[in-house]
Amino acid sequence: MCQFILVLFTLGSMAIAGSSADATDTPDIIAKLVQGLANSKINELTSKTSNDGENEHSYHLKAIDYLGTVQRDGRRYTIAVAKFIRSRAKGNELSSARGHGFLVVFDDAFGIATHGRLTYGDYHMEGHVLKAGEEVIADFGSTEPAIRWHGWMLDGAFMPYPFVDRISDADWESGAFRKKP
Repeated sequence: MCQFILVLFTLGSMAIAGSSADATDTPDIIAKLVQGLANSKINELTSKTSNDGENEHSYHLKAIDYLGTVQRDGRRYTIAVAKFIRSRAKGNELSSARGHGFLVVFDDAFGIATHGRLTYGDYHMEGHVLKAGEEVIADFGSTEPAIRWHGWMLDGAFMPYPFVDRISDADWESGAFRKKP
């Protein structure tokens, strides 16, 4: 019986992945990703204009790359990289624009499950692994306890782990995640 429960737990936490080249039930995926960013109300993931008293700027989505999907715990997560630009000051040809890249994991309703700052570049998915060239950036199939607790290191900061088997700070401190059910 214990072996059966262990098999069910293992199957529930397995990751199944699809690349951006695979057929999708949502051919308007880019529109859904852009709408998910706009609906998020997360400051760094939302296009807007601002005025600092002297200058007017825009902060806007420049590009979004749909990389693929990962299925975990019966849910489908969409992986994308977004690039935002903070424009040069309106009417000022001398100031420069600044770009900000983000890895974004969308849930199955295209809400933001997690995100982290990531230099915008040429990324791709190999199964459930996000790569830049041959370099592994994040393994979305990982169930390593440290990853489940703090997430993945991206550009010097952790991107929170979005899946249901996340280990809370309290469980990490107490070691409760190590106890068998």
